[in-house]
Amino acid sequence: MKSSIVRFATVLLLLVLGVQINAMGAERAFKAQVTGTLEPDLYAPMGVGRATHCGHVFLDAQITFEGLKNYVVTGQLYFYAGNFDYVEAQLDRGQIDPETGIAVVTVHFIGGSGRFQGATGSATATFTFTNDDGIVFYDLAVDGLIDY
Repeated sequence: MKSSIVRFATVLLLLVLGVQINAMGAERAFKAQVTGTLEPDLYAPMGVGRATHCGHVFLDAQITFEGLKNYVVTGQLYFYAGNFDYVEAQLDRGQIDPETGIAVVTVHFIGGSGRFQGATGSATATFTFTNDDGIVFYDLAVDGLIDY
């Protein structure tokens, strides 16, 4: 009788720990759709949209253009959820097609705050840039995997 109680308690403990471990370390899909603008100086971008695990988001896109003639984009993305938890992503160097204004860039999730602290993973980010009288607008689609 005593050994069956110990076995039951052990199995129950393993089940509870297994659920906790899976919940903390599961890779999940991450998708986002954001529309925004870059100020004329190209260093004060802002955007709004939706992202999985965040709901409505505010995007602080700290994008740098490495010489407009080279059409190269780099930088960081900060996806802020409604409760101000954020996911941080770093862009690999990406090439902007000068004819279409499209740049397809790999991003790496490198942490965040709150529930996203220690986040990892990667995704493909597709930027579509347009210029309207010197103001640069962008549409951003992100599709990948995140682990937090």
